Amino acid sequence: MKTVWIVLLFGLLVGCGQKSVETTVVEEFWSALVSGDLESVSKLLANPEAAALLEGSTIELEEGQYEVLSTTEGGVNVRFSSECLADYTAPTMLTEVDGEQRVDLMGTLTAVMSAKAEAQPKKQYCYDFADQPMQGRIGGEAWKAHHVNRAVYDFGAKTSEQLKIVAEPCQDEWCNGLQSPSILVSGLDLSGSGGDFSMENNVTLFIPPNSNKIVTEGSYRVSSPSEGQVKLELSFQKGQNNRVNGFVVFDNE
Repeated sequence: MKTVWIVLLFGLLVGCGQKSVETTVVEEFWSALVSGDLESVSKLLANPEAAALLEGSTIELEEGQYEVLSTTEGGVNVRFSSECLADYTAPTMLTEVDGEQRVDLMGTLTAVMSAKAEAQPKKQYCYDFADQPMQGRIGGEAWKAHHVNRAVYDFGAKTSEQLKIVAEPCQDEWCNGLQSPSILVSGLDLSGSGGDFSMENNVTLFIPPNSNKIVTEGSYRVSSPSEGQVKLELSFQKGQNNRVNGFVVFDNE
Protein backbone atom coordinates (compact mmCIF):
# COMPACT_ATOMS: atom_id res chain seq x y z
CA MET A 1 0.00 0.00 0.00
CA LYS A 2 2.87 2.34 0.85
CA THR A 3 4.33 1.81 -2.60
CA VAL A 4 1.00 2.73 -4.22
CA TRP A 5 0.83 6.02 -2.32
CA ILE A 6 4.39 6.92 -3.30
CA VAL A 7 3.60 6.23 -6.95
CA LEU A 8 0.44 8.34 -6.77
CA LEU A 9 2.27 11.21 -5.03
CA PHE A 10 5.06 11.12 -7.60
CA GLY A 11 2.49 11.25 -10.40
CA LEU A 12 0.81 14.28 -8.85
CA LEU A 13 4.11 16.11 -8.46
CA VAL A 14 5.11 15.40 -12.04
CA GLY A 15 1.70 16.50 -13.26
CA CYS A 16 1.93 19.78 -11.32
CA GLY A 17 5.31 20.52 -12.89
CA GLN A 18 4.14 20.00 -16.46
CA LYS A 19 3.02 22.97 -18.55
CA SER A 20 -0.20 22.82 -20.48
CA VAL A 21 -0.13 22.71 -24.26
CA GLU A 22 -1.80 26.12 -24.34
CA THR A 23 0.82 27.70 -22.08
CA THR A 24 3.68 26.23 -24.10
CA VAL A 25 2.27 27.58 -27.37
CA VAL A 26 1.85 31.05 -25.87
CA GLU A 27 5.39 31.07 -24.46
CA GLU A 28 6.79 30.09 -27.85
CA PHE A 29 4.68 32.74 -29.57
CA TRP A 30 5.85 35.66 -27.42
CA SER A 31 9.45 34.53 -27.44
CA ALA A 32 9.45 34.38 -31.24
CA LEU A 33 7.62 37.71 -31.52
CA VAL A 34 10.05 39.56 -29.25
CA SER A 35 13.08 38.14 -31.06
CA GLY A 36 11.62 39.09 -34.43
CA ASP A 37 11.46 35.50 -35.67
CA LEU A 38 8.39 35.91 -37.88
CA GLU A 39 8.90 32.52 -39.49
CA SER A 40 8.38 30.83 -36.13
CA VAL A 41 5.53 33.19 -35.31
CA SER A 42 3.67 32.26 -38.49
CA LYS A 43 3.85 28.54 -37.62
CA LEU A 44 2.06 29.26 -34.34
CA LEU A 45 -0.79 31.27 -35.85
CA ALA A 46 -4.26 30.07 -36.73
CA ASN A 47 -3.81 32.07 -39.92
CA PRO A 48 -0.10 31.95 -40.84
CA GLU A 49 -0.55 34.66 -43.47
CA ALA A 50 -1.46 37.12 -40.69
CA ALA A 51 2.24 37.24 -39.75
CA ALA A 52 2.68 39.58 -42.73
CA LEU A 53 0.98 42.27 -40.63
CA LEU A 54 4.04 42.29 -38.36
CA GLU A 55 6.63 42.73 -41.10
CA GLY A 56 8.58 45.94 -40.70
CA SER A 57 7.11 46.65 -37.26
CA THR A 58 9.16 47.15 -34.14
CA ILE A 59 7.91 45.19 -31.15
CA GLU A 60 8.50 47.49 -28.20
CA LEU A 61 8.90 44.58 -25.80
CA GLU A 62 11.87 42.68 -24.44
CA GLU A 63 12.50 39.46 -22.54
CA GLY A 64 11.59 40.04 -18.90
CA GLN A 65 8.87 42.55 -19.74
CA TYR A 66 6.18 39.91 -19.99
CA GLU A 67 5.20 36.80 -18.03
CA VAL A 68 2.97 34.00 -19.23
CA LEU A 69 0.48 33.20 -16.48
CA SER A 70 -2.33 30.64 -16.47
CA THR A 71 -5.02 29.57 -18.88
CA THR A 72 -8.22 31.57 -19.09
CA GLU A 73 -11.36 31.38 -21.19
CA GLY A 74 -10.27 31.30 -24.81
CA GLY A 75 -6.55 31.51 -24.19
CA VAL A 76 -3.73 32.19 -21.73
CA ASN A 77 -3.23 35.32 -19.63
CA VAL A 78 0.02 37.24 -20.02
CA ARG A 79 1.19 40.02 -17.70
CA PHE A 80 3.12 42.91 -19.27
CA SER A 81 5.49 45.28 -17.48
CA SER A 82 7.16 48.55 -18.51
CA GLU A 83 8.89 51.51 -16.93
CA CYS A 84 6.04 53.85 -17.80
CA LEU A 85 2.82 51.94 -17.17
CA ALA A 86 1.46 49.93 -14.28
CA ASP A 87 1.46 46.20 -15.03
CA TYR A 88 -1.48 45.04 -17.12
CA THR A 89 -2.77 41.61 -18.06
CA ALA A 90 -4.30 40.50 -21.34
CA PRO A 91 -5.16 37.11 -22.81
CA THR A 92 -3.31 35.61 -25.75
CA MET A 93 -6.27 34.21 -27.66
CA LEU A 94 -6.10 30.63 -28.92
CA THR A 95 -8.12 28.55 -31.33
CA GLU A 96 -7.92 24.93 -32.42
CA VAL A 97 -6.68 24.15 -35.93
CA ASP A 98 -6.45 20.53 -37.07
CA GLY A 99 -6.46 19.40 -33.45
CA GLU A 100 -3.65 21.77 -32.37
CA GLN A 101 -3.74 25.01 -30.40
CA ARG A 102 -2.86 28.08 -32.47
CA VAL A 103 -2.75 31.83 -31.73
CA ASP A 104 -5.50 34.14 -32.97
CA LEU A 105 -3.23 37.10 -33.83
CA MET A 106 -5.86 39.79 -34.36
CA GLY A 107 -7.81 38.74 -31.28
CA THR A 108 -4.61 38.79 -29.23
CA LEU A 109 -3.43 42.20 -30.47
CA THR A 110 -6.87 43.68 -29.85
CA ALA A 111 -6.94 42.34 -26.27
CA VAL A 112 -3.40 43.58 -25.54
CA MET A 113 -4.01 47.07 -26.95
CA SER A 114 -7.27 47.38 -25.03
CA ALA A 115 -5.61 46.41 -21.73
CA LYS A 116 -2.65 48.70 -22.41
CA ALA A 117 -4.94 51.66 -23.12
CA GLU A 118 -6.51 51.26 -19.66
CA ALA A 119 -3.20 50.90 -17.80
CA GLN A 120 -2.34 53.88 -15.60
CA PRO A 121 0.93 55.81 -16.14
CA LYS A 122 3.44 55.64 -13.30
CA LYS A 123 4.30 59.35 -13.66
CA GLN A 124 3.39 62.26 -15.92
CA TYR A 125 6.60 62.17 -17.94
CA CYS A 126 8.20 58.77 -18.12
CA TYR A 127 10.85 59.79 -20.67
CA ASP A 128 13.42 62.48 -19.79
CA PHE A 129 13.67 65.63 -21.88
CA ALA A 130 16.97 67.00 -23.18
CA ASP A 131 17.36 70.79 -23.03
CA GLN A 132 18.30 71.14 -26.70
CA PRO A 133 16.71 71.97 -30.06
CA MET A 134 14.76 68.93 -31.22
CA GLN A 135 17.03 66.40 -32.93
CA GLY A 136 17.89 62.71 -33.21
CA ARG A 137 17.55 60.02 -35.87
CA ILE A 138 14.59 59.15 -38.06
CA GLY A 139 14.71 56.29 -40.51
CA GLY A 140 18.31 55.64 -39.46
CA GLU A 141 19.49 59.09 -40.61
CA ALA A 142 20.51 62.11 -38.52
CA TRP A 143 17.58 64.52 -38.16
CA LYS A 144 17.16 68.03 -36.71
CA ALA A 145 14.02 70.16 -36.60
CA HIS A 146 14.02 73.24 -38.84
CA HIS A 147 10.62 74.66 -37.95
CA VAL A 148 6.99 73.83 -37.20
CA ASN A 149 4.62 74.09 -40.13
CA ARG A 150 0.94 74.70 -39.45
CA ALA A 151 -1.67 74.21 -42.17
CA VAL A 152 -5.45 74.24 -42.02
CA TYR A 153 -7.55 71.91 -44.15
CA ASP A 154 -11.00 73.31 -44.89
CA PHE A 155 -13.61 70.57 -45.34
CA GLY A 156 -16.52 73.00 -45.57
CA ALA A 157 -18.50 71.91 -42.52
CA LYS A 158 -15.36 71.83 -40.39
CA THR A 159 -11.65 72.55 -40.50
CA SER A 160 -8.69 70.45 -39.40
CA GLU A 161 -5.24 71.74 -38.45
CA GLN A 162 -2.08 69.81 -39.30
CA LEU A 163 1.01 70.44 -37.19
CA LYS A 164 4.18 69.15 -38.82
CA ILE A 165 7.77 69.40 -37.55
CA VAL A 166 10.02 69.51 -40.59
CA ALA A 167 13.80 69.44 -41.10
CA GLU A 168 14.03 71.75 -44.12
CA PRO A 169 12.35 74.81 -45.68
CA CYS A 170 8.97 74.20 -47.33
CA GLN A 171 8.02 75.07 -50.89
CA ASP A 172 4.25 75.03 -50.31
CA GLU A 173 1.74 75.70 -47.55
CA TRP A 174 1.48 72.03 -46.51
CA CYS A 175 5.19 71.17 -46.72
CA ASN A 176 4.56 68.39 -49.21
CA GLY A 177 7.27 66.80 -51.32
CA LEU A 178 10.05 67.10 -48.75
CA GLN A 179 13.06 64.82 -49.14
CA SER A 180 13.68 64.57 -45.39
CA PRO A 181 11.51 62.92 -42.69
CA SER A 182 9.00 64.91 -40.68
CA ILE A 183 6.98 64.46 -37.49
CA LEU A 184 3.20 64.82 -37.56
CA VAL A 185 1.93 65.90 -34.14
CA SER A 186 -1.78 66.31 -34.89
CA GLY A 187 -2.46 63.41 -32.51
CA LEU A 188 -1.21 65.26 -29.41
CA ASP A 189 -3.34 67.24 -26.96
CA LEU A 190 -1.57 70.62 -26.78
CA SER A 191 -4.18 72.25 -24.56
CA GLY A 192 -2.58 71.10 -21.29
CA SER A 193 0.93 70.38 -20.02
CA GLY A 194 1.42 67.10 -21.89
CA GLY A 195 2.27 63.67 -20.52
CA ASP A 196 3.11 60.25 -21.88
CA PHE A 197 2.19 59.00 -25.33
CA SER A 198 -0.69 56.55 -25.66
CA MET A 199 -2.85 54.96 -28.33
CA GLU A 200 -4.77 58.27 -28.49
CA ASN A 201 -1.91 60.75 -27.91
CA ASN A 202 0.96 59.98 -30.26
CA VAL A 203 3.06 61.23 -33.14
CA THR A 204 3.56 59.87 -36.64
CA LEU A 205 6.94 59.71 -38.34
CA PHE A 206 6.72 60.27 -42.08
CA ILE A 207 9.76 58.91 -43.92
CA PRO A 208 9.75 59.66 -47.67
CA PRO A 209 8.51 58.47 -49.98
CA ASN A 210 5.63 56.63 -48.28
CA SER A 211 6.50 55.21 -44.85
CA ASN A 212 4.45 56.15 -41.78
CA LYS A 213 5.36 54.95 -38.29
CA ILE A 214 3.06 55.70 -35.36
CA VAL A 215 4.94 56.20 -32.08
CA THR A 216 2.91 55.38 -28.95
CA GLU A 217 5.83 55.12 -26.48
CA GLY A 218 7.33 58.42 -25.35
CA SER A 219 6.59 61.69 -23.56
CA TYR A 220 5.68 65.23 -24.54
CA ARG A 221 5.62 68.47 -22.55
CA VAL A 222 3.83 71.69 -23.43
CA SER A 223 4.68 75.12 -21.99
CA SER A 224 4.60 78.80 -22.95
CA PRO A 225 8.02 80.52 -22.90
CA SER A 226 6.42 83.88 -23.72
CA GLU A 227 3.00 85.28 -24.58
CA GLY A 228 1.70 83.90 -27.84
CA GLN A 229 4.28 81.13 -28.08
CA VAL A 230 4.21 77.37 -27.49
CA LYS A 231 7.20 75.25 -26.50
CA LEU A 232 6.76 71.60 -27.40
CA GLU A 233 9.21 69.02 -26.09
CA LEU A 234 9.32 65.45 -27.37
CA SER A 235 11.22 62.45 -26.06
CA PHE A 236 10.81 59.04 -27.66
CA GLN A 237 12.62 56.06 -29.12
CA LYS A 238 11.12 53.53 -31.52
CA GLY A 239 13.89 51.04 -32.20
CA GLN A 240 17.47 52.10 -32.82
CA ASN A 241 16.67 53.97 -36.04
CA ASN A 242 14.04 56.34 -34.68
CA ARG A 243 14.79 58.41 -31.60
CA VAL A 244 14.16 62.11 -31.01
CA ASN A 245 14.61 64.44 -28.06
CA GLY A 246 14.46 68.20 -27.56
CA PHE A 247 12.16 71.17 -28.13
CA VAL A 248 10.65 73.38 -30.79
CA VAL A 249 9.03 76.79 -30.25
CA PHE A 250 6.28 78.15 -32.48
CA ASP A 251 3.64 80.89 -32.47
CA ASN A 252 0.26 80.01 -31.01
CA GLU A 253 -1.91 81.37 -33.78
